[in-house]
Amino acid sequence: MHNQDWIKIGMLGLTGFISLVTAVFGSETSGKEPQVPVGYQEACKDCHAAMVGGMGEHLYRRADRLVDSYEALSRRVQYCSRGAETGWDHLQIKTVTDYLNQRYYHFKQR
Repeated sequence: MHNQDWIKIGMLGLTGFISLVTAVFGSETSGKEPQVPVGYQEACKDCHAAMVGGMGEHLYRRADRLVDSYEALSRRVQYCSRGAETGWDHLQIKTVTDYLNQRYYHFKQR
């Protein structure tokens, strides 16, 4: 292999790594649509859709939401994670909490 081939392989690997990190941990870029965390679709959205018989996002937008602060949202994500047996660690719980907060709730974090 030539040096140029190794450089191309290295660049592809770096690009893949950056994509993976962004997918797992989300993007901190404000003003843009937040990245959907890995596992969110299967663990949260599909379950919520089954609960309400359609659009699972309805639970996030309803007037009588069960959460009223960032801390309550984090506790709710932990509760649902245990119920769905996701096996998410603290960082994954925070990533999903941050995603939901940025996308739907807009609570201030302490």
